[in-house]
Amino acid sequence: MSQKRMEFPMEVKQVSGSVKIYRVGNKGRDSFMVSYHADGKRRQKMFTD
Repeated sequence: MSQKRMEFPMEVKQVSGSVKIYRVGNKGRDSFMVSYHADGKRRQKMFTD
């Protein structure tokens, strides 16, 4: 089975807004940063796989 490789950054849109997801390297591991706007400010949250 072949898996489709995801392209980053990716933008996920919904009716209420959108977020961008970036893949970043962190100590040799893949991490993902979600960037969005809330309360008039840009917010970023980091997740690990």
